[in-house]
Amino acid sequence: FTRKASLDSAFLGADGCMKCHPAETKQWLTTPHAKAMPTLIADHHQADRECVGCHSTGYGAPGGPENPSEIQGLRDVQCEACHGPGRRHASSPTKHPLARVPNDATCVFCHDGDRDGGRFSRDEYWPRIVHMAR
Repeated sequence: FTRKASLDSAFLGADGCMKCHPAETKQWLTTPHAKAMPTLIADHHQADRECVGCHSTGYGAPGGPENPSEIQGLRDVQCEACHGPGRRHASSPTKHPLARVPNDATCVFCHDGDRDGGRFSRDEYWPRIVHMAR
């Protein structure tokens, strides 16, 4: 399926990121983040507003989807979930830089100890998702 946001979104979707960051996108595809939405679908929670935000990109953020039915190409935890909305960055990377390394607050928004069953440990999880951003 396509990982591309609508043109009126602040988000691009991973397909847009891949144009300039192919190695990083290829590595992301090997991570659990790239397969976050199927876990909700398997549990029949893909329309649950309490769950969708942590299994998609930009949900509830300015310029992002506001309802589970609007997620479409922003399903899964894509690049912009950690690095920020990329539409402006894609048009002018130096003028609109993104977070190269997400801060802990970005991670614990979803990996908060409650929603993740207390399994999150940055030291343990970071090596599973880290990649070098250009």
